[in-house]
Amino acid sequence: MEERHGWELATFLRRLSALALDHLMFGLPVAIAILSIVVGVVVALPDEWSPEPGVRFGSLSIALFVVGFIGIALAVAYVIWWFKALSSGQTPGKQLVGIRAIRSHGEQLGWGDTFVREFVVKALLGGALSSLTGNIYGVVDGLWSLFDQDRQTIHDKMVSTIVVRDR
Repeated sequence: MEERHGWELATFLRRLSALALDHLMFGLPVAIAILSIVVGVVVALPDEWSPEPGVRFGSLSIALFVVGFIGIALAVAYVIWWFKALSSGQTPGKQLVGIRAIRSHGEQLGWGDTFVREFVVKALLGGALSSLTGNIYGVVDGLWSLFDQDRQTIHDKMVSTIVVRDR
C-alpha cells in the first residue's frame, strides 16, 4: 500500500474501473438513444413503393422513440451527477469505486479544479492528442500510472494531481 500525504494511492485497477464505469454510464445510454431514434425514424418512413404518402408512426417506431428518450434522460442524469460529483474531486465512476483526485501536495480539489482536470485536460486536450497520435497518447496516458512512483498519469502530471482511495 503506497501512501502520499496520509492518503492511500489508488491502484491502476480502481482507476481503470472508474474510467470504464464513467464511459459506460454515459456512452451506453447515448448509443442506445441514437440507435433507437434512428431506427424509429427509418421504421416510420414509408418505403418507396408505398402508395401512402407521409410518415407512419406505428407502435414499433413509437416504442423506439420512447427508448431513445429514456436513453437521453439517462445521459442527462449522468451529466447532472457528473457536475455534482466534481465538487469532491470525483466523477460518478470514481465515487462508485471509492477514489478521488487531490492535489499532489495533499490538498482537496474544488469543483473548478476537477472540471479543468476531467474535462479540459483529460477529455478535450487528451482527446485531441489521442486523435492526432492514433490513440497512442490515450494508451500511454492510461498506462503511465503503472510505472510512476506516485501512480500519476500524464494528465495528472499536467494538473499536479494524484488519485487516492476515498476515506
